[in-house]
Amino acid sequence: MDPRRGLNFHVWKAAPWWRLAHLSKRDALAIVTHLKTLPKVSHQVPGPFGPPDTPGVFLMAVLPGAAFATLPAPGAPPKP
Repeated sequence: MDPRRGLNFHVWKAAPWWRLAHLSKRDALAIVTHLKTLPKVSHQVPGPFGPPDTPGVFLMAVLPGAAFATLPAPGAPPKP
């Protein structure tokens, strides 16, 4: 990751909303029509997970700065 681009660079590449922000109604409906022709995806999505659950899949969470500051540094032993 290039630090000059900031942490959200990969999100911007994956979701280029600015390219879709000025679509005409006709173009938007053409996209919807095309998507409806694609076969449905049939797989089960894991979750939701509650506090007592141990997820069996990778999860990512966005934490406020104060909560993140209480976590141990990567590779450091957890606080007793």
